[in-house]
Amino acid sequence: MPGGSSGLAASPLGRRVGNPVTAIAIIMYATFALLMVAIPQGMVNWVKDFNPGPAQDVVLAGAEAIATISGRLGADIPYRTARDFFLRTTGKNED
Repeated sequence: MPGGSSGLAASPLGRRVGNPVTAIAIIMYATFALLMVAIPQGMVNWVKDFNPGPAQDVVLAGAEAIATISGRLGADIPYRTARDFFLRTTGKNED
């Protein structure tokens, strides 16, 4: 390629990434996984909005399992703390 560029994107660690789309996909899916663990109630609520049926039952069971594991690991503590603060400050309740 002109100018000595190989067409590969550089990563922050200095390694070459073969396809920038692959790197972006990895970052997006990793962010989604982190959000699922850190704010599991969001996924549970989202799945509850699905049309009732067998698919919702399966996905809801998985979302609730992730929420349970997240709670046991304490990964959702920042979310719960911020939510409690919000509810106290605004005078709103969980409903």
